[in-house]
Amino acid sequence: MNNEVESKIEIDVMTLFPEVCEEYFSSSIIGRARKKGVLDIHCHQIRDFAYDKHKRVDDTPYGGGAGMVLQIMPIKKALNSLSSTGKVIITAPQGKTFNEQMAQDWAKED
Repeated sequence: MNNEVESKIEIDVMTLFPEVCEEYFSSSIIGRARKKGVLDIHCHQIRDFAYDKHKRVDDTPYGGGAGMVLQIMPIKKALNSLSSTGKVIITAPQGKTFNEQMAQDWAKED
């Protein structure tokens, strides 16, 4: 078996909790992959791209009601700050469930 890394997988995560993200991705199989140089994950604070002095990124839900909605402009600025042109994945409760088949399909992509 060849232990050389053919290409490193690079992942940028936009989050309101980068410290939790870093801690999570430093353990288990993901942490081992990072140490071996197979995987590179960077966690970015969305608040760094907010427009106001309080670094607010939440907004009132359209139509009212309970819950929190993130403003699109800080997210857009965060995405535009990346030099990568790779796949963008946005998680949402109504989105598709990530599964083994999806992982296999994505693994075939550049």
